[in-house]
Amino acid sequence: MSVPAVSPVTGDPVPPHYIHASGPHFRDTSGRTILLRGINLSSSAKTPVGQPGERLDGFWEHAKDGDMSFVGRVLDLENGQADLHLERLRSWGFNCLRYVITWEAIEHQGPGQYDLEFIDYTVKLLRKCKDYGFRVYIDPHQDLWSRFAGGSGAPYWTLLACGLDPENFTETNAAFIQCEWPGGAAAFPDMIWATNYSRLACQTLFTLWAAGRDYAPKCIIDGVNIQDYLQEHYFNAMRQLGNAIADAGDLLDECVIGWDSLNEPNAGFLGVEDLAKFGKETVLRVGPMPTPFQGLRLGMGAKVQVENYKFGSLGPKRDGSVVVDPKGKRAWLDSMAEADGSPYGWTRGPDWEIGTCIWGLHGVWDPETDELLIPDYFDWYRGAGSVEAPRKVDYGQDYWLAHWKRFAPVVRSFHPEAIHFIQTPVFQIPPKIEGSEIMNRAAHSTHFYDGLTLVTKHWNWFNADALGILRGKYKSIVLGVKVGEAAIRKCMREQLGMLRQDTFDALGQFPTMMGEIGIPFDLDKKKAYTDGDYSSHTKALDASLNACDGTNALNYSIWTYCSDNSHEWGDLWNGEDLSLWSPDDARRMASFRAVPGTQLDLTGKIPSKRSRAHSKASSQSSLSSRSSTPNLSSTRVGGIITAKASVASFASTTLTVPSPASFAVDLPTTNLSSSSLLDPYLPINLNDGARAISAFCRPYPMKTVGTPIDISFEIRTSLFTLTVRVDAGDVSDPYLATEVFVPLVQYAAFPSRVCQQIRDDIRQREQPDTPPDAFLNNDKIYGVQPYSASHRSLQLPDESYEEDPATLALDVKVSAGRWETEGQILRWYYPRPVTGSVVLKLEVSRVDGAIPTWVSQAPASEILRTDLGYTTVADPTFVLPLEGKRYWKGPNGKGLPPGSTVGTGLYFGLTLGIAGALKTGFVAKEVFSDLVLPVAALNGNRAFFHLGKSSTAVKTSTPLFEQYGSSNVTGFVARDTVTFGGLTVPNQTFLAATSACGTFDEFGSPMQGILGLAFQTMARTQEPTFIDNLISMHSLSANLFGVYLGHEDDSSTNPVNSELMIGGFNRNLFSGALTILPVVNQTFWVLGTNYLTVNGRSTRGPTIQTTIDTGSEMIILPRLVAKQVWANFKGASLHGNATIGDSIGDIYQYPCAATDVISIVFQGSTQLFTINPRDLNGGPIDKTGDMCHSTLVGGDFSAGNGFGAILGIPFLKSWYSYVPLTASRELIGLTFRTFSPAEFISTTRTARPPYALGRPFELDPCRFQHIPFSSHGHSR
Repeated sequence: MSVPAVSPVTGDPVPPHYIHASGPHFRDTSGRTILLRGINLSSSAKTPVGQPGERLDGFWEHAKDGDMSFVGRVLDLENGQADLHLERLRSWGFNCLRYVITWEAIEHQGPGQYDLEFIDYTVKLLRKCKDYGFRVYIDPHQDLWSRFAGGSGAPYWTLLACGLDPENFTETNAAFIQCEWPGGAAAFPDMIWATNYSRLACQTLFTLWAAGRDYAPKCIIDGVNIQDYLQEHYFNAMRQLGNAIADAGDLLDECVIGWDSLNEPNAGFLGVEDLAKFGKETVLRVGPMPTPFQGLRLGMGAKVQVENYKFGSLGPKRDGSVVVDPKGKRAWLDSMAEADGSPYGWTRGPDWEIGTCIWGLHGVWDPETDELLIPDYFDWYRGAGSVEAPRKVDYGQDYWLAHWKRFAPVVRSFHPEAIHFIQTPVFQIPPKIEGSEIMNRAAHSTHFYDGLTLVTKHWNWFNADALGILRGKYKSIVLGVKVGEAAIRKCMREQLGMLRQDTFDALGQFPTMMGEIGIPFDLDKKKAYTDGDYSSHTKALDASLNACDGTNALNYSIWTYCSDNSHEWGDLWNGEDLSLWSPDDARRMASFRAVPGTQLDLTGKIPSKRSRAHSKASSQSSLSSRSSTPNLSSTRVGGIITAKASVASFASTTLTVPSPASFAVDLPTTNLSSSSLLDPYLPINLNDGARAISAFCRPYPMKTVGTPIDISFEIRTSLFTLTVRVDAGDVSDPYLATEVFVPLVQYAAFPSRVCQQIRDDIRQREQPDTPPDAFLNNDKIYGVQPYSASHRSLQLPDESYEEDPATLALDVKVSAGRWETEGQILRWYYPRPVTGSVVLKLEVSRVDGAIPTWVSQAPASEILRTDLGYTTVADPTFVLPLEGKRYWKGPNGKGLPPGSTVGTGLYFGLTLGIAGALKTGFVAKEVFSDLVLPVAALNGNRAFFHLGKSSTAVKTSTPLFEQYGSSNVTGFVARDTVTFGGLTVPNQTFLAATSACGTFDEFGSPMQGILGLAFQTMARTQEPTFIDNLISMHSLSANLFGVYLGHEDDSSTNPVNSELMIGGFNRNLFSGALTILPVVNQTFWVLGTNYLTVNGRSTRGPTIQTTIDTGSEMIILPRLVAKQVWANFKGASLHGNATIGDSIGDIYQYPCAATDVISIVFQGSTQLFTINPRDLNGGPIDKTGDMCHSTLVGGDFSAGNGFGAILGIPFLKSWYSYVPLTASRELIGLTFRTFSPAEFISTTRTARPPYALGRPFELDPCRFQHIPFSSHGHSR
């Protein structure tokens, strides 16, 4: 679109570096759409030098004397590290920085005393940011008001000015401060800091800040209300910094393009309907949680019993009550604290009595009698006109907007052309923002975090539409829950679409900036810090950043980059650990350097210049600067011009691109370290210290001729798609191109020379001989043909190309025009329409598919296949023979009683070695997560574990109830050293069973324990499973297991040739290639069943969530589906009913001599998985042997237990199952097991005992017995 040549603010002609912000997108002076994507620099700014959040020593002392410095807390300018960090960020493709500063950093010594050294440092660092081509917007940051209220932002003296004594906040629960946590800073509970927004200190401070004139009119200081006192000092501090930046002469607009308003503004008490109750504003509850009124009482030193909470996977959960006793200490200044005057020189008004609660002074409650007088004091607007026309308060409209309208002119006073990045209250519908303050120079700055991942520190298989729930989109919270990765990603994109719409509704047609978005990296108890597996983090971060793409096309600045992050303390503030980079990760990767003896910078330094001459690639040979570039062949496929890359398409050039040419202003040459002089063919380490780099280092259109209307990127395929609408008159200059960042991280030809610990070079995968086992009979693992000489899609002319790590491998398709590459920039040139508009499309992918290392970490929601990463494991960790027998006889030697629930028929003859325990048999269940051990004789089984005989056993007081199938156990949580199959896990959590119903001694089974193989998310103990612990301890040869179930002898007495191989899989037990299927629900091992066939006739319907279970004797389908299957089976009919699933189920009969074949087609594959007719046969129903009952039955499960269908032993005896135990556990491999054709077609089983199931459905006593305490976790 055309843009004006003059400024909407001053009317002056705009310079070439000017960015317009008067439409839905930022645009440069030529009219190209600019997408700003960058990072917050940095969380380090929250704390002064030498005083990280966990350190108590000096915390209060320096708060009082002001002896602190924030110089160097973003990046250190003295040791050269600033260049290294900025160059890395630029090489990752970031073009924008949200520059974090705090009020405390400027005015920490006292009112009106400014730290000029810090201001000078900030100007110098901003000039350094300019040197690297970054556009910057300043973030006046705060969390929870101040470090001294558990957060960051305002100086210490502001709390005293409000009459508070922060040194007593911990005792009074007015705020929790990490360095004062009673159990030590390391024990500071996750996210408890955020509950401070619902505690006395923050509620009071933000109320005074925003609305002190109306709600605390007695609080006068130096002749003005505390509201005006605080705001004016804040404005003056920002003026000091802003004026210095302006005086620098070359930073405004060229580098600093605007200012954020106050970070994450909070309403304080405003809007609380009843001070005696928790309101809608108290969403997060962790630890002791006083109501607002209880907080007022605690603040005055009263002893109060409050509710206690813990946060689980489904949100806050009540955890009893606790008594908080401040022992007389108060959150308010002592009455004599200013008897001789304030140390800061202020004078209070005569009505402000210090030493007592200011809300008591204003009649909200009576501190003497502990009586709440006006419960809804803060729910009603108390400003001008409120007496004549009473109404509820609207924080955003009444107070936030008023503050912003005061702040906006302050910014324009020192930065006339500033873009206002307007940050409204988080997740709230913003008020209508109008007025002269905007002047067509604004953007809506909003934040988004995946709250469930942020709080639970786990990437879950489910999530919730948090924004929709908060805004009343659903009649029930349950309706806002999203299950499965595809649904989660779709939901996140829709939520960000709502935030973008907020911009248009409140502000108008202006850009949207996601000022903060990111994930925690200390997921799963910091597991990745020991094994380096960031796959879960990649999925979580990719889901958030993917939400910014699509039709949203949002700008963003990721939170955060912390140069002094550590695995122990994270980002050095309240236990947060969201930094994309950590020096601890760099140190961990150092031992994997590709060139021994080469000391490249641990920070991942990428030389700005290389001795090799620049080379280019293009869609036309005439565009290349290298005379050796051959012509490219172009073919038209489906209306898209395909320019298949040969070696000429590999751009071998500088890595500090995005280059200066991609910005309108010429940038000075970067100061280079000595590493720039290294041989250009030495490796470069883009991920040296990076975390989840494949998620955040992604392609995007930096400058677009026209308007991007859809952006898509899939890590698994490397496919980047850009759809652009070009209107007549858009960017008339034909020499200007759309510029796309194409990162080496995604498109390198030789990634082993770009990223640490990766061996995915194209040449390495070109084998003229037989491909590796992982590719046998499977041409879809990478989405390309197997890597062999006959299928190479790339011909390397000589070895020299492999030596250059900057080589890109691009396959580019454009619907019109031509393209070229230089460095990590792809330029796409296309004609503009004379009239109307056209829609154009660009597709970029990596030659021969995505980098396999990234594929193995990427989400499976879009492309459902991956490189297994393993071939046959010759030396698995251990192989366990299965002594599976069928226990068809009941206690009296008769057949199963009518109405019985189908029981478990396979058990493992294993030894569980816990000190004092006996050898015991175990059922391994894939629909179960916990380890269960009897600690008392259960149902006649006398073998049990004697807790008292183990010196390492730990008994807890946590009761537990475990329901699985029709059986259950009750007991308590315990821990001990567990040895299983020769492998030992210390301090393993298990369920110590004291009573049981069913299963233990069920139908004569010798089973005395259960080993769960499902996900930790389903563990009642909520602790890592035995398998998870083996993986985290690196105890397995390979992180996978394989299950082979053989056929038992018809005498039902002999052991079968079955095995569980943990740490490998046995290629001798199956034939053909492994078919990889996606796990669609990460609770149990759940596949999606598309449909079933009977003799090739399909029974189609909705996809069924289908659980693989080694512990089930049946194949259980939904009753309607089972009915459709048997309707197509010759001679089949309903035999009777039994308890199956959660209600009555259907047992079918069919001619024993039938030869019909039933097969299953799973989601992610078109292969037919046929059930061996022998295993379909459950034995004759009577002595004639004419009709047999089937092991495929119908049964419906409640929606809450995660099942739609179960594929048990009858299915698994035909298919070898393989489970790669990656951090995400998203895949299952199935392949045809080895047996003879005669075995496959054998169907009659006359030796089988009768299976009498003719009586009506009966209630299962195990399901309906009284449970003395509430269960934990999920059913089954």
